[in-house]
Amino acid sequence: MSTNNTIIGVLSGIAVGAAIGVLLAPDKGENTRAKLASKSREAQLGLKDSLNDILDSLSEKYDVAKRTGADIKDAGAEIISKSKEELSKAGNEIANTSKKEYDKVRTKSKLRNTDISDITSEVAS
Repeated sequence: MSTNNTIIGVLSGIAVGAAIGVLLAPDKGENTRAKLASKSREAQLGLKDSLNDILDSLSEKYDVAKRTGADIKDAGAEIISKSKEELSKAGNEIANTSKKEYDKVRTKSKLRNTDISDITSEVAS
């Protein structure tokens, strides 16, 4: 933005300087008014061009920011999707492993109960 402010400042300075120069130059009133009108139009066109340049620059920067934001959003959505998949797989693996271990413990427990029952019935007989 400072470059744009500098351009506006320079153009304004040129316009004011030209107006003062025309007013102080010895010439007929009609010629002076014509010169002032001409310089005023030139300054107006220069200012308009500068403002258009500023608007173009801002528009380009906005477009870049908008594209960058969209890219960041897409990358974030992809990361979230992959993370969900990985968490789901990990959760399934944990559930499967837990079930297998539970089944092992249950089977061992049944075997031990059978052994104890056998021993108990042998002792009772």
